[in-house]
Amino acid sequence: MRWSGVTTELNKLVPKKVNILSWRAELGKIPTRSVLRIKNINIGSLTCKLCDKAEETIDHLFTACQMSTYYLWSKIESWCKLPPLFAFSFRDLMVFHNSLVATKLRKELVLSVLQMTVWCIWKARNDAMFRQHRIIKEKMVDDVKMLS
Repeated sequence: MRWSGVTTELNKLVPKKVNILSWRAELGKIPTRSVLRIKNINIGSLTCKLCDKAEETIDHLFTACQMSTYYLWSKIESWCKLPPLFAFSFRDLMVFHNSLVATKLRKELVLSVLQMTVWCIWKARNDAMFRQHRIIKEKMVDDVKMLS
């Protein structure tokens, strides 16, 4: 099932809030710092809360951020025994499972893990931004494993 032209699939294996986050992220409708700036909401620095290296966009947060790409996604690849995940955009993440030579069930499970990882990245970003929590990358991996 496709939602109004986006590639993110409705996934019955994850909570609705995770499906909604994935769908909204693919539409560019989650409030990253760059989106808030476009809406003329002054939030100070535009720098990503996870890496403090680049402007926080949807694609940066989920596919280019050092925290997500060099640590989290590589741990998920290893844990799920996946080939290297080369994603340059959020959409690339959401269609990665289709490129696998695997059963339909395995592809659905991989999509579930990808979506739960996105959820954990977003939650960690929000905790750092609004609750001043320190980012603990090992905890992010543990959260994905526990929730998936």
